[in-house]
Amino acid sequence: MTVTVEWTATALLNLVDILDYVREQSPQGADTLAVEIQAKTGRIAADPKLYRTGRVRGTREAVVTENYLMVYRVAGDVVQILNVLHARQQWPTRKGRE
Repeated sequence: MTVTVEWTATALLNLVDILDYVREQSPQGADTLAVEIQAKTGRIAADPKLYRTGRVRGTREAVVTENYLMVYRVAGDVVQILNVLHARQQWPTRKGRE
């Protein structure tokens, strides 16, 4: 079963920020990370329940690399990528903290 994958605006903005940051350090590293994210997105589309249950109810989390993860939600035949985060980021965020 293959589903449709949709990216939220938040996820896309965070992805761009992450890739820009990594690109400053290592252009090749940014390209590698982008390929890994694309590959994980394809695996999610093919099998939405492949990755672990998320820390927020109704979500799942795919570890992209040891430093980055994708948070997503499955709704029928649609998967929404909700966020791309650095592994050290507080997730979910606590009230009053970013």
